[in-house]
Amino acid sequence: MANVIDLKKELYNALQDSSEIVSYNAKLRDKYEKQEKKINRERGRWDRDRKKWSKKLGGVNTEIQKLRTYDLELIDEARRQ
Repeated sequence: MANVIDLKKELYNALQDSSEIVSYNAKLRDKYEKQEKKINRERGRWDRDRKKWSKKLGGVNTEIQKLRTYDLELIDEARRQ
């Protein structure tokens, strides 16, 4: 009879531990999901910023190329005179 009582106590303790593990797991999963959403939002902002700066840089590079072409035209014109 003592063995049965001991087994019941062990089973009860195991179920309590299992319940705690499930609870901790749910908390960790919730924390992970919130963190993942935050990271995804931040990544989205970085992507938008990167696209914005890439577009500006592309415009600057185009302007530099136009100025270089104009410089070469002026040099050629000066050489012809």
